[in-house]
Amino acid sequence: MESLLKKNSAVARVITGAALALTMDRPSHEQIVLCAITRATLSAAANLLTRIF
Repeated sequence: MESLLKKNSAVARVITGAALALTMDRPSHEQIVLCAITRATLSAAANLLTRIF
């Protein structure tokens, strides 16, 4: 069950990043993908640092 929650969380982060990219003026496909990946990466790093400290 925990594995499923982690996957759902990762998907939610990617969707949030893509949604944020869509708020930009004339977003390109590359910008949407980059924002989605960046959002997922930053969120994962924040979760990791929260567990360490």
